[in-house]
Amino acid sequence: MRELTVDLHDYPADAKVFRRIAVRGIVRRGDKYLFVYSRKYGDCKFPGGGMEPDETHADTLIREMREETGYDVQRDTLRACLLVHERRKGIYGDLLCMDSYYYCCEVGDAVHPQKLDDYEREEGYTACWLTLAEAAARNKAADAQTTWVQRELAVLKYLNADSPLDD
Repeated sequence: MRELTVDLHDYPADAKVFRRIAVRGIVRRGDKYLFVYSRKYGDCKFPGGGMEPDETHADTLIREMREETGYDVQRDTLRACLLVHERRKGIYGDLLCMDSYYYCCEVGDAVHPQKLDDYEREEGYTACWLTLAEAAARNKAADAQTTWVQRELAVLKYLNADSPLDD
């Protein structure tokens, strides 16, 4: 598994550290990838989110993908492809150290209703299929209030340069 580090250096040197593990899915159909688009900010990200206690990476990705996009991950298609170490200012002024595990996977054709959290509903999360270039353009133009844009831009650049999906 390849690794990338994204450090925004936007946190105080003495900040309290908050650690988080997230799992995200990279789903490709032809030249399009599945993203979660925020109508509020205009950015997009790969579907996924934080692990809950006693969950495996697969369990987290399957749950998050269904909640955010309505698609069901086909468990037997999961393939680890990228680990992103992210360091940035957290919501409460702390230092967020998040490891995001990206898995290449496939989803079924059925689309179920989303089960969004309150903040996801407020941001207008919707599933969409975009090329890497379209996703990068949206993220470059997005409002700076979205803290994950730099992580996602790094992943898009990595995929565009050396796609593990073609292995």
